[in-house]
Parts: sequence; C-alpha cells; structure tokens
Amino acid sequence: MADSLSRTIGKAVNDGLLKGSKPTSISQVVSHQQFVDDTILLLLASVIEAKATKAILQLYESASGQEINYDKSSIFFFNTPEERQLKIAKILGCNISALPATYLGLPLGTKKFSSKVWDELLERFQKKMAGWKGAILSSAGKCLLIKSTLQNLPIYIMSLFKIPSSFREKIERIQKKFLWQGMEEKFKFHLVAWDKVCTPKSMGGLGIKDIEKMNEALIVKMGWRMLSEKQPWIDLIKAKYLNQQTVYSFLQDEHLPYGSIFWNNLVKSRNFIKQGSKWKVGDGWDINFWEDNWFNGNLMDSFGIVKNSLVNKYGIKIKDYIEGNGNRKKWKKLSVERDDLVQIISSLQVQLDLIPLSQLDTKDELVWHNSIDGDYSVKIGYNTFFDSSQSEVQLE
Repeated sequence: MADSLSRTIGKAVNDGLLKGSKPTSISQVVSHQQFVDDTILLLLASVIEAKATKAILQLYESASGQEINYDKSSIFFFNTPEERQLKIAKILGCNISALPATYLGLPLGTKKFSSKVWDELLERFQKKMAGWKGAILSSAGKCLLIKSTLQNLPIYIMSLFKIPSSFREKIERIQKKFLWQGMEEKFKFHLVAWDKVCTPKSMGGLGIKDIEKMNEALIVKMGWRMLSEKQPWIDLIKAKYLNQQTVYSFLQDEHLPYGSIFWNNLVKSRNFIKQGSKWKVGDGWDINFWEDNWFNGNLMDSFGIVKNSLVNKYGIKIKDYIEGNGNRKKWKKLSVERDDLVQIISSLQVQLDLIPLSQLDTKDELVWHNSIDGDYSVKIGYNTFFDSSQSEVQLE
C-alpha cells in the first residue's frame, strides 16, 4: 500500500496540486521519500498544499484500512511565518518540530554527530541483552547470539557513517564480556584473543565480524549502490555534488567537493571501488580511455607516452576510439604524425583489436572483478578488508 501512496503523491505533483521541493537549481523535483512504513513529504508551506496533502492521506487511509498516527508525525518549517505554521499544523493534525532532530535513529540538520546518537545506540545494546541468560548458554550459543543479534543492531547506521573508535571499543567490550562471562559480573579470563575470535571460520576463528572492517565494507556498499542503482537519493547526490555530470564522475573526478558526513564517507570509499572494479565496454560514453580500469593491463604504464598525442587527435572517452554501429562497430585505426611513436601506436592497435566490442548499443557497465554476477556485496568487501595480504586496500 505504501507504493500506492507514493504513486498518488506523484500524480498530485504532476497535476500541480503539490509543488514538492527542488533542492538545487539543476535537480529534479522531490516530493517524498519512503523507508518501509515511514514517509517524508517535502511540501510548499502553504494552506492550499496542506489541504491537498490531508486529502491524499485521508484517501490512503480509506483505501488501505490503515490509520496514520498523527501524534507521532511531525512538521518541520523553514522560513515560514509562525501564524502560517500554526494553520498548517492544525490542518494536518501534526506537531511542529525543529532541527536538529532524529529520524530512524539518525540525526537530521546537524553537520556533526553528537555523542548522544552513539549513546542511544549503546543503550539499545544493553536493553537487548537485559533479558538474556548467558549463564545457561554454551559458548557456541553466546557466539550465535552475538552474530545474529548484537552485530545486526548497528548495521543501518554503519552503512552511512564511520563509527568512532571509542564507540567501537565499547561495543567490542560488551561482546567480549558476554562471550566469556555471560551476564555475570564476576571476571572470567578471555580464552582466545579477540582478533582470533573475529577471524572467519574458514581460517580457524569463530566468525564474529570485526566491527571496523564491517563498517568499511558497508560504506563501500553505499558507494557502489550510487554507481549501480537508480534511486531518487542518487539523483540528489548527483545534482548537489557532481554538478549533474554522469554519476561515474564520482570515480573519475579527482577534485570532488567537501560536503555532508554521508557524502564525505562515500568519497573515502572511492579508492577501494576503483581497485575492486573494472569496466565492461558498451557504447564507450562513460569510460575514460586512459584512466579507467577496462584494459587488459595498465594502459598508462604501457602506452602512456602516446596519451597526449592521441587525446589531442581523438579524445578521452572510449567512444572516441570506436567507429561504426551494431555489428559494424570496430576500433578506429590509430595514427599520429610523430614517427617516433608509430611503433608504440601499432602495438596499442594490436592490443585493441584483440578486445571484442559489444554489437549492441548498451551502456558501459561497472562490474566487480571477483564477483560471479559482477555485483559488489558486503561479504566480498569484508573478506577483502580482512585479508591481510590486501592490507593496502582501505578507505582513504
């Protein structure tokens, strides 16, 4: 039913009943965002829009048989006269709130996390454990509880933000104490070092996740989603930080702007994504011929000496080096006027001609190199971060 509400709101925007919000001058109109059964509406602070919104919500209640809890709903106003705020609040039957606030356990309207956010998450750990009977559980049972319950509590917030080391240490202390002591206060010796406990079972450990590495793998997942999915939040990011360029400029632009906590964390994931992904050539519009990872080997190391000459004549995108369409698509015959570069150009031409081009006019695709389906997963990321042989692969 949430989908029907979304479609109704979208239709109201298209019909001019609601104006929605335009976060930047070049972004599309955003009228709402949904997460499970929570909905955020972005509206013009007018009595007319308030009445239209109320009618839509009442229609939803009537059609779905569900009731909206207005007592738990809030309105946030920006640059709106107090008198109008009161009128709109009365129409909608919601309470007026102000930023900073908390939504789904995360802070809104603040550039820096307060310790309160992390303290509240810590309280959730303690409440969850309050009814556990650690004394009657085996070590295997306690290990299972940690992995199935405690480690899942911070997943949502860890997907978006880097957890402070001080808070991470507190969580680890809670896990250590429960594993070795249960809920008893009497100290018991920890029989195995924690780094061994957090080692994957395949490597002789207990398989409890290392919080820091899991945090990094989850943040990379958000960066990967931005590159591989079509979502309204991605359009907002693109409009605000990428100046409406292709989303792949996130990987290609060396001078990205500084922004929100979430955005800055995404930027830190770029190095890991660059190293773990490769391009599958389609129409060649999104791939930088020289800088992106698509060639069998490092193109710059082998042929970098001819880069400037070829860029000046052809361009920087792969499409600039392809001619023809469909089953007639092929690599251009490269040439430069400098005699000293002819042999190198010929060698590059041989390498290119060995690479088949898609006969379909499909889009370029970014794929994860060691994934069967080409998609990044948190499991793949975690295992890579954990592998000591790849310790140089980390968030910037």
